Order: sequence, then C-alpha cells, then structure tokens
Amino acid sequence: MKCSSSALVLATLLNLNFSAKVHSSEGIDVAFEDFIQRHGRSYVKDTQEYLERRELFAQRKAEVMQQNNRSSRWTAGLNKFADFRPEELKALHGYKPSQVRDTGLSLMQEAEDHANLKVALPDKVDWRHLKDASEIVDQGSCGSCWAISATTVLNAHSEIHRNKATRFSTQEMVNCVPNPQECGGQGGCQGATVELGIAWAVQNGLSEEDQVPYMASDGRCGKSSFLEGSAKGLRGSRGGATMGLTGFRVLPSNKEEPLARALAELGPVAVSVAANNWFNYYGGIFDTCDNIVNHAVTLYGYGRKGADKYWLVKNSWGEDWGENGFIRVLRHDSEDAFCGVDTDPSKGVACKNGPKEVEVCGTCGILYDSVVPRFDDVKDS
Repeated sequence: MKCSSSALVLATLLNLNFSAKVHSSEGIDVAFEDFIQRHGRSYVKDTQEYLERRELFAQRKAEVMQQNNRSSRWTAGLNKFADFRPEELKALHGYKPSQVRDTGLSLMQEAEDHANLKVALPDKVDWRHLKDASEIVDQGSCGSCWAISATTVLNAHSEIHRNKATRFSTQEMVNCVPNPQECGGQGGCQGATVELGIAWAVQNGLSEEDQVPYMASDGRCGKSSFLEGSAKGLRGSRGGATMGLTGFRVLPSNKEEPLARALAELGPVAVSVAANNWFNYYGGIFDTCDNIVNHAVTLYGYGRKGADKYWLVKNSWGEDWGENGFIRVLRHDSEDAFCGVDTDPSKGVACKNGPKEVEVCGTCGILYDSVVPRFDDVKDS
C-alpha cells in the first residue's frame, strides 16, 4: 500500500487564527503568503512553480469552504497538503492489502469462529489510554503506512498483553521486508502490506525505534533474516518469540462483528481504508469516501456521538492532523451491507496478477482487510 503521508492541520491557537484568516474575505495572495511562511515553503514569487502552487492552494481553499458550507458531520481545514500536486498526494498512499491471504503466510493466521459467540459487545471501545496512542508518526513522503500500521499494533499489543510499552522500528520494516510478489507495491516506501510486515517480524524479530529510527526513506537492511542467520549459526534471536510475538490473524473480510469483537477483546487492529478524500479532514465524523482502498491505519476504538456511530482511527500524518492525529469515520448500523466495488485494485488491492476489481464493505472500505498480531500473555516483571 502506497500510503497517504503527513498533514499539519491547524491544531494550535495560532493555527486556528490562520484558519479563520483563510476563510475570511482576505485575498488568496495574502492567505498563500501566510501559508508559505507557516509551512516553510521556498517558492520564489511569480515563478512558474509559485503560480502553480498558488493555484492549487486556491482550489483547496475553495474545496474547504464548499465542504464547510454544507450541512455535514465533519469539518475540513487547510493544512500541509493544501499546495500538493496530485501526483504528490498519490505518492502518499502506500498500501494494497488483500492478496497475502492466498500465500503461505496464511499458515500463520489463527482460524476463529465468531458465529457462536454470545457475549454482547460494549457500546464503546477506546484504547487511547495506551502509551502508544500519544505517539503519532508522521510518515513524510514515504509510502510506509503499511509498516507504521504494523508497528503500531505491535506496540499496542505488546503493552496490552506483555505489560510492556515498546516502540518497535518502522524503519527496519521499510528496510528489510521483502515483497517479491509486489503485494501493495514494490516494497519499502513504494508500498507493501501489514501482513508482510508482521510475518517478517514473527520470523526475524524486530528492533526498537531508538535502535533503527524512522527516516521516511528507503534504507539498507542491517539485519539477517531468520534463514540467513540460521545458515550462519546466528541463533540468538529466535525471531518474534523474544518479544512475545507468536503470529497474527487476518479477520474475515467485509465482516463487522469479528472486527468489532477483536477490537473490544484483544486491542487495536490494523485496517485498510479508502483515504483519497481524507487530506483536508479537520474534525468531526468523516463520511465522504470512495471505494479505492489505498491506505493502512490502526483502528483504536468505536463509539457514538448523538445519532451517529463512528470508528476511531489512528492515522500516520502527524499529531497536528485531524483530531490530534486521529479521525472518526462514520459507522453504519449495518456496515456489512454498506459495500462498493474497488475498481482499481492496482492502487489498493492487488499483488501481481491480482483481480481487476474487488468488493469492499464498511465506510471507506474499513472492513475489507483487518490484521491482529498474536502475543503471548507472559507478563514482564
């Protein structure tokens, strides 16, 4: 998955003042100059690039105003993406989920039958009390959302099931995870899948963030694979077992109940979404989606505000995007039945020779591809 990258939305009082200025009667020129200063752009006035970026900014400003003038559940805002070219926005997506199910990695999944479960689900789930919830990664211009989502659920489940708050290395996944079938892209910053990332961690272990810090770019893998290490007699790691990671499960596709139950009973879940329209999200309950699944995020809970139910999603566009790095996505009364067709799986779904179109269900396709890591429950003292 070639993920969507970081956005700096106006979260401080200064930024809110800027938002008011942009939406006032002041001209585009003044607003754009303010934007340039605020985001450290180096455009030279009256050059071709300056004029192009100014026009993009004006278009995005009009889109924001149009969204906020209609009766809606959510509010748009001008942010770091306001002057991005279409190809730059496209490069910020980096996840193409599904075809891993058809590979040998399925041997690492845990089969579960939810049909006979009778325990009622809670009305609200919110995992933001976890330490990891406050760690919002800004993926930059690297399509690494698949790796960020993978390490985010590993961090969260390590804290829940091992009683140990750990920050695993996203960069090591970007550097090391092979992707020969081009599931989700060409690998690294060009996209992959959560399944590939967690499977690699199960087999090889994973360094912590302070050992291999995030660089938002492709790098050299400095870690031998499990098989390479075995051949060389390097048996000290024992793969993911050293950190309590024993496998992962892929939840039934396009089914709401298993996803909600895993979220309530196990912890945060890595999911895929159609995020083409997320760039200017500022706050509220988002309901403006297409069906092109192209971004990996982490589902952190669900709840209700008034008559509207929502999914609580942790994104990877920085803490100043959206609601402190989170977005609430509308949850229909019957998400299983709220389905559409992803007509461009090359952007959101396929490995090599994958299907030309797939059905995706839930708002923004949120039910399509869901992954939960398995940790043992041995508590660290």
